[in-house]
Amino acid sequence: MASSLRAVLIDADGVLQHMTVEWRDEIGERAGSGGPHTERLLDAIARAEKPTMTGQVDLAHSLTQVLDAHDADVEVEEVLGAWQNIEVDPAMLDGVRALAGRGIILALTTNQSVPRARWMQANLPYGELFEAQFYSCEMGLAKPDPAYFHHVLDALGLQPEEALFMDDTEANVQSAAQLGIRAELFARDGGRPELDRILARHGLL
Repeated sequence: MASSLRAVLIDADGVLQHMTVEWRDEIGERAGSGGPHTERLLDAIARAEKPTMTGQVDLAHSLTQVLDAHDADVEVEEVLGAWQNIEVDPAMLDGVRALAGRGIILALTTNQSVPRARWMQANLPYGELFEAQFYSCEMGLAKPDPAYFHHVLDALGLQPEEALFMDDTEANVQSAAQLGIRAELFARDGGRPELDRILARHGLL
């Protein structure tokens, strides 16, 4: 079974990287008032981000509308900055890097808005690690849409069973599995032990 694996597809948030400070904590503190009003604001910000993952809705415009509607004493740039509190797990990078040179295609598969994707591309080492990077905002498709996975498979010239996909979101894993991809739910922020568990299960360790 493992001999037919040609690619490993890896999610970013909760797998390769995590937030050093949770954005809700940072923006909630900046908003100042606390209580139900702040929670409503944070929930509205989260909802505003989701449609921007395909790159077809402008995130700054959506955030401006939310902040104005809630009369929030927070700037759009502060929200965007809070989403950039990212730390990459070096042990995870080492684990993925160890697969290089074994005939395995390494690909990043991540849902991101345009501003965060651009920041990641400019500041994180994924360009050196992955042969291909699939940012939802650049594709116009976002997980768990099956079309996202079809696009990735076609771009890499893969059959579904030739790809191992790991993600910390169950809906994404289920969608990939339904297409025949070897999909594994990655325990959020599970780090290198979780990576090794999955790789060993598929004969890659």
